[in-house]
Amino acid sequence: MAQATVKKSVKKKGPTKMDVAKKAREAEVNAASKKLLPLAKDINVRLKKADANDMRLSAALQLAEAEKIAVEAKIPFKTWVTDNITGRSYETARRLLVVGRLGDTEEARLQLGDLRSGEA
Repeated sequence: MAQATVKKSVKKKGPTKMDVAKKAREAEVNAASKKLLPLAKDINVRLKKADANDMRLSAALQLAEAEKIAVEAKIPFKTWVTDNITGRSYETARRLLVVGRLGDTEEARLQLGDLRSGEA
C-alpha cells in the first residue's frame, strides 16, 4: 500500500532580529544624514569665505559637531568629509577639526592662526 504524503503548511514568521537591526541601523544613518547635510552646506560656505578667521573657526566648530553626529551614527567621518566637504582635502578638514574640538576659545584662535600659514 502506498503511503500518503502529508504536507505541513509552514507559516511565515515575522521579521528576524537581523532584519529589525538592519532597519534600525538604516533609520539611524538616515536621521544622522539629515542632520549632517545642512552642516556640510554651511561648512562649505564658510570655507569658501575662509579669508576671515571667524569663518574658519565657525567651519571648524561645525566640523566638530558633524564628527560627533557621524560617530554616534557609526558613519565613517573620513568618508563623510571626502563625500561632502568640497574644495578641501581630508587633511585640511582634520586640522580644522582639531581646532573645532577646542571650542570657541583663545587657544583655538591661536591654532587657527598657526594653520593660516599652511593650506587650511
